[in-house]
Amino acid sequence: MINLKIFQMNKISINSAYRNIKKNKLLSIKNTLGLAFGITICLINFRYVAFELSCNKFNGDDSQFTIPFEGNSENESGKNEVIINISAAKKYFGNVNPNGKKLVVDGSRNFIASAVAGDF
Repeated sequence: MINLKIFQMNKISINSAYRNIKKNKLLSIKNTLGLAFGITICLINFRYVAFELSCNKFNGDDSQFTIPFEGNSENESGKNEVIINISAAKKYFGNVNPNGKKLVVDGSRNFIASAVAGDF
């Protein structure tokens, strides 16, 4: 008996929604397109954030250092600069101030440590 009442309530709700959609066609189309657009933007944002979070995990050890600009990040003085975190600074330079020190990546890419950022 309860299942029959729930079915009848759902049938009434669906009929009411169908009548409202049929009566207000333009508003229904506008609302449906707005919902679809919002969901699409939300999914695109989730994919973008997932991609950005996965970039540092590509090489395995994401705690070594962070390169803020990919490719050629030469400034006006002609140096490739990099910002490293505190644990990487201690790992590679010990207790010495790393600012201005040379950091070699993959044996061929030279960077100058320009700043130290906090660990995340």
